[in-house]
Amino acid sequence: MTDLPSTAADVIAQARELLAAIVQVGAPTGGEAVRAAWIARWLREQGVGNVEIDEVHNVTVRLGPEEGRPLLIDAHTDTVFDDERPPLTKTATRWCAPGIMDNTAACALLMCWAAQVGSGLVALPRPVLLSFSVGEEGQGDLRGVKHLSQVWRDRPTAALVLDLGLEEVSRVCVGSDRMQVTIGCRGGHSWNDFGDPTAIHAACRWIADLEKVAPWSRNRLSYNVGILRGGDRITTLAATAEVSLDLRSIDPALLAEAKEAVLRSLHTAAPASAYSVRVEPVGFRPAGALPETHALLAALQETHRELDLPLTERPLSTNANWFIHQGVPSLCTGIVRGAGYHSREEYIEVASLAQGWQKLTRLVDRLLNCQCEAM
Repeated sequence: MTDLPSTAADVIAQARELLAAIVQVGAPTGGEAVRAAWIARWLREQGVGNVEIDEVHNVTVRLGPEEGRPLLIDAHTDTVFDDERPPLTKTATRWCAPGIMDNTAACALLMCWAAQVGSGLVALPRPVLLSFSVGEEGQGDLRGVKHLSQVWRDRPTAALVLDLGLEEVSRVCVGSDRMQVTIGCRGGHSWNDFGDPTAIHAACRWIADLEKVAPWSRNRLSYNVGILRGGDRITTLAATAEVSLDLRSIDPALLAEAKEAVLRSLHTAAPASAYSVRVEPVGFRPAGALPETHALLAALQETHRELDLPLTERPLSTNANWFIHQGVPSLCTGIVRGAGYHSREEYIEVASLAQGWQKLTRLVDRLLNCQCEAM
């Protein structure tokens, strides 16, 4: 066990050192094992007990009293790039690295908080379950928190998801239903067989019809064809076409209705008499929302007032989606300031680590010390 910092300035120095190390441990979605082992080893070296790595490579830590339902605090470990050792560039005010804002800085501060608790410097009146979870980005399909919800010992009273920026909060969860559609037919010669079924043409008819069957509505419903591929050569009618579709909505019922309409139109554009159609799910994030009057949001708002920090609310898709779907009140907020999400120019403002530490410690203290009876 190493000597632990006892002042806020010492903790920030520890967080900077930790962040500089962990951000360079690659953790692409689906390949988080190395970072998971690194996190678990560091926590154990700080004297934190009850550190476990599960079969999908979530790192979980149970802190505080053994009995009772815990407050869950989650930060995802995966990043969008595949680098085994992502580069880190430092200036006096900014640190730049893939994934540093989303979500490695939050992981580092949460690890420092766990070390403070493990050392006895912070006493917990109620149990806390920390999760450093996998599979939040892209097609990770929230794999980490979906697994966590199947195996947790006690259902949490609430979940605080650390993601986003320091001055942001999301209580409305954007749901998504993602599918891979494969259209097949006999194919043929581009001249001799013209007029016969062609899979690419059928796929394009379907795509062109999406606006009619699932009309886009800002902040309500969207659709996106992210991938379209098929065919063999310019002189043949395409025998196959593949389409990747992402439907999104903040309304669970609207999302389900849109999916039904989209699938009906697919079979109209590619009728069974001429085409084979296969639809494979590739991801599902349920929509949902934390009520505006919930004590979890009130605690966050009070913390921001106390720290004189503005707070901007916006709908997003995060690990909070799954917790709310499971009946666990949840919201998502950040503890560091930066920009450039999902790019190689992603950065944090290093000075914001101190503000993030204040926000994290005061918010968690508020949530644990009976100031949120509704939880």
